[in-house]
Amino acid sequence: MIEAQKKVIIVGAGIGGLASALRLLSKGYEVVIYEKNERVGGVVNQFYQDGYTFDLTASLSLIPQNFSQLFDDLNLKNELEMLSPKLLYRVFSAKGEKLDFSTNLIQLTQTLESISKKDSIGYLNLMTDIYQKYQLIEENFLTQSFEKKKEFFNLENMKNIFKIHPLQTTEDYVSQFIESEILQNYLYFQAMYIGSSPFDSSSTYSLLPGVTQLYGLPYFKGGMYAFVQRLESLILKLGGKIYCSQEVTELVTEGKHVKGVKIGEKLDKADLFLVNCNGFELKDKLLENKDKLSCSAFILYLGIKKELPQLNVHNIYIGDEFKKNIETVFKGNLPDKPSVYIYCPSRLDSSMAPKGCESLNIMMRVPNLTSHISWNDEIVILLKQKIYHILEEVLNCENLQQWIEVEQFLTPKDLEEKFGEVKGCAFGLGHHLLQTNYFRPHYRSEKYDNLFFVGASNHPGTGISLVLNSAKLVVEEIDKHIL
Repeated sequence: MIEAQKKVIIVGAGIGGLASALRLLSKGYEVVIYEKNERVGGVVNQFYQDGYTFDLTASLSLIPQNFSQLFDDLNLKNELEMLSPKLLYRVFSAKGEKLDFSTNLIQLTQTLESISKKDSIGYLNLMTDIYQKYQLIEENFLTQSFEKKKEFFNLENMKNIFKIHPLQTTEDYVSQFIESEILQNYLYFQAMYIGSSPFDSSSTYSLLPGVTQLYGLPYFKGGMYAFVQRLESLILKLGGKIYCSQEVTELVTEGKHVKGVKIGEKLDKADLFLVNCNGFELKDKLLENKDKLSCSAFILYLGIKKELPQLNVHNIYIGDEFKKNIETVFKGNLPDKPSVYIYCPSRLDSSMAPKGCESLNIMMRVPNLTSHISWNDEIVILLKQKIYHILEEVLNCENLQQWIEVEQFLTPKDLEEKFGEVKGCAFGLGHHLLQTNYFRPHYRSEKYDNLFFVGASNHPGTGISLVLNSAKLVVEEIDKHIL
């Protein structure tokens, strides 16, 4: 516990800022949050139209124990209604294949054996290997801050790094266990949730599909934004202050110390400052590494006046020439035959769409804004046509557009202009080996003694679950600063 109440100003009300605020309030800090947008949550947001509810971006509760840990650590009630989809994913392919992946071992085995008994054994062996590596990584890397060199570069860590074989790519690792092309691609697709290619990124990111298989994908009733709203309500209940539509335009400094923040003509002073956005010092770091940023996403939102029993909540479509079309994204080009993630929460949650209707969110990996692509109407129409073609194939129907009541979309340009994501990256800084752990932007500022950072571009990385880890670690660093 701190000796006297210290004031912390948080710039940005994304997941990292909100989770950090909750932890700081529980320790007795005074907390004020400034958010430039009209609502909290950053890119983890929601919008509504004609009775339909759409999660703006994130929809997957990967590593679900991290969500509950936040409430458990602070002795707070979760109070969120959790639903459990019967299936993890329904997987479709351009070749007409359809596979259901369940957390139920019997049903999973039946799916795997429908591919081959050899791959069934290989898949289960892979999950065992991933589970062992995850336990090692979670204990020794994901929950450590690595602010100082000696915290990372020591004999014990080097031994642990050797055990997880980080120089091996996801492709090389998975192919040791699995021969089936669709099964490989299903695993590769999930490894892309960090915004990097599974064909040149470290095998450590194959932990994502493994952790999903082992821990499941619980769903927050009302969508992922229900989690954001719960954090917001708890912050206000504990005395924190949140000011939306209030953009911080300047850090006012004196020597190596931040004195306050400028919001228009207003100056607000504090003892400590925590930045949860890609602005100020962090933006410069990201631009210095713009060739190592993550990819982006094009998202199409559809309100459909028809039930779609063909879909699960979470669906993956594996397009033709999967590897070629994935790699082309990371070379700065649009995929000719894209693979997409199809999110249909209304299959489980009736609050997300009018009765007898469905709410769809279809995400396609695309290059970030360092590419030559101009995000004009022509490009948007092209990508929409590709997605409609995929949906008609998956749903086995024609002229799907006759059932569309709502159509909206989000581009990399929107991510940059509305949410400040540098170069429209959907996943922050990339996850190359020299951009992980100690090599990722640190929590403590290099320029100012009372400035800290939190978010997807910090250690341990992108994704809501890891950003929740980031929030825990940065608050520990702030405590060290006070003590």
